[in-house]
Amino acid sequence: MHGTQSPTTNSQPELSTPALTSLRFLRHRLEDAAIKTPDQQTFLSRVAQLLTSAIGQDCLVWVEVEGTNLRLTGLNVPAEGLSEELQKAISERATEAIRTVITHVSVLTGTETVNCICAPVRTVGSTGALVALFSGSQQSLPFAIAATELVAAVICGAENRREAARATVEANDAGAVVDMLARTELGTDKEACLRKLCEELKTQFGCDDVVLGLKPAEDKLVQFAARSDQSSVSDDLRLAYNAALHEALMQARPSLFPPPPGAPRHALLAHRQLATEASVGFVISCPLRTEDGVAHGSLLMLASEEVPSSQRVLKLLEAAEPRIASALSLVERADRKGIERLASRLQSIGQGKTGRGVLLAVIGLTLLMCLPLPYNVKATCELQPLNHRYVAAPFEAPLEQCFVEPGDIVEANQLLARIDGREIRMSLSEIAADRNRSAQERDMHRAKREYGAAEMSRLEMEAHQARAELLEYRGQNLEIRSPSSGVVVSGDWKKSEGIPLRTGETLFEIAPLNRMIVEVGIPEDDITHIEVGQTVSVRMDAYANESWTGKLLRVHPAAEVRDSEHVFVGELELDNPELRLRPGMRGKAKISTPARPLGWNIFHKPWNATIAWLRYAI
Repeated sequence: MHGTQSPTTNSQPELSTPALTSLRFLRHRLEDAAIKTPDQQTFLSRVAQLLTSAIGQDCLVWVEVEGTNLRLTGLNVPAEGLSEELQKAISERATEAIRTVITHVSVLTGTETVNCICAPVRTVGSTGALVALFSGSQQSLPFAIAATELVAAVICGAENRREAARATVEANDAGAVVDMLARTELGTDKEACLRKLCEELKTQFGCDDVVLGLKPAEDKLVQFAARSDQSSVSDDLRLAYNAALHEALMQARPSLFPPPPGAPRHALLAHRQLATEASVGFVISCPLRTEDGVAHGSLLMLASEEVPSSQRVLKLLEAAEPRIASALSLVERADRKGIERLASRLQSIGQGKTGRGVLLAVIGLTLLMCLPLPYNVKATCELQPLNHRYVAAPFEAPLEQCFVEPGDIVEANQLLARIDGREIRMSLSEIAADRNRSAQERDMHRAKREYGAAEMSRLEMEAHQARAELLEYRGQNLEIRSPSSGVVVSGDWKKSEGIPLRTGETLFEIAPLNRMIVEVGIPEDDITHIEVGQTVSVRMDAYANESWTGKLLRVHPAAEVRDSEHVFVGELELDNPELRLRPGMRGKAKISTPARPLGWNIFHKPWNATIAWLRYAI
C-alpha cells in the first residue's frame, strides 16, 4: 500500500461547532439534489459541485465495480487526464476501502500534503467508492473526511431509493401483463385471441399499431398472423412485416428503431424498411421465446412518435416475453383438431381389393416420403488466404529492380525488389562537401573570435551529419524482403523499374499458404437451414477427384451479390500443408444439415415457390 494509512476515521479529532453546522448545511443541499436530479450521472455531477465548494478538494473520482474490474469516472476533472500511476493508486485505495467497508485515508506517494480519502458506497444494485484528493491543511482534514463520508452516505441512500422505485414500477408492470394475458384468453378462436392480444398490447403501451407473427415448429421463418389495426394489408406491407418479424426473432432481446446513440444500426435494416413502408417514426420489436428457449414468434409495435419511457417498455417486454410466448403456445395447441375424421375417411377408402391396393401403395409411398435423410445444401465456393501481409516502400526513391511477380511462391526474408541507391550516394557526397565547408567556416570564425557565427556553423555541421546518417541508413536498406513465406498475390513491378516510389506505397501483398479460408456462397432460399458448426464438404475444380471437409465457422450477416445471385457468405478453414490450394481457386461445396423427411427434401422448394406465387396472385 502506498503512503501512510488511517484505516478508520474514528481516530480523527472531533469536529468543531462551525464544522458540524457546515456539515448539516451540506447534508440538506445533498438531499435536495438527490430529490431533484433524475439520474445517477446528473446527481454525481451536482455532488461534485457541492463537495468542491465545501472542502475544495483537488480531484473527485467515482469508482464503480464492474465484474472483476474497476471503472473510474472523474466528477470534476476527466479521469483520462490523470496519470496511470495516480489512477493505479486511486484504484488500490478504493479496492481496500470497498473490501473493508470503512473509509480509507492515506497520503499519496511522492507528496507530503495530498491526502487520498476513499469512502465506500454499497447499494442494492452496485458497489463503488467516492475518492477525494485533498491538499488542504491537516487542521481541515477531519472536516474533509467527514464531508466525503456524508456524500457517500447520501449517494448510497439516493441509489437505494431509485432501486426501490424501479422495483415497484416493475412489479406493477408485471401485474398489468398478467391481467392483459388473462383477457386475451377470452377470444372464441385462434384469430380472435391473437387480435385481442394485439389490441391489449396497443392499449397497454400506447402505440399506434401492434403486429404479431407466428413461427411454425417445422420452419425457421416468422409469418404475419394478426394486427391491432383491422384495415387491409397490402402485399408490400405484408412482406415488410414478415422481414421485420423474422429480424426481431434473430435478436437476443427486444429492440428499438431508431436505435439509441452509440448502438449498431446495421442489425435493424428490416425495421428501417418497415418504418419507411408503414410511414412511422419508431418500431419496437420483441422475440417471443418460452423459458426453455423455444421460439413461437415475435411482435412489432409501430408508433409515429416515440413511445413514452421506451427503455422501460423494452425492459417490460423482455420480462414478459416468456409469458406471451407461453400464451401463444396454448392458442396454437387449442387450434389443432380433426385427426379422427381423417382416420374414418381412410377406413372407407380401404374397402375392396382395388381400394386396398391403392391404399397400400399410398401408405408405402407415404412411408418412403417420411424416410429421414440428410438435407445437403449445395453452394459454390472460393479459396482465400487466411492472412495477408503487405510490403510497402520504406522511403521515396526510384525502383531499381523487381525479382518477383504475382503467383510466385516466396520464402521468409526472400529478396523481392531493390531500390536504386544512386541518388542516395550522390546526396551523401554533397552532404560531405557541405559538412567540410561548414567545418572550415567554423574554424575561420573561431580564429576571428566570432563565436556566434562559429556556433551557427557548428549547428550546420550537426544538421549535415544527421542527414548523412539518415541517408546511410537508407543506403543500407535498399533491399525489400518478404516478411513471411507464402504466395505473391499482387505487386507486378517488373515493367515499372526506374519509376520513383512514394513512402508507404504498397508494393507487394504476400499471403501465407499453410492455411486457407473457404468462402461458401450459400443460396438465399437455403439460409434458414444453415447453422454454424455444420459439416461442409468441399471439392475444388482443380482437383475434381479429391474433397476436403471442415466445420462452418461463421456466416456473414448481410447478403452479397456473386455471379448475379444473392448469397450469404459462410467461412471455414482448411489446412494446406502441401501448398496445393491457391487463392482464387473455385469449386463446389455441400453443407450437411439435420435429417428431414425425403418428401420435404424433394418438394419443399416447389411448395414454397407455389405458395409465394399464390399469395402474390391473390
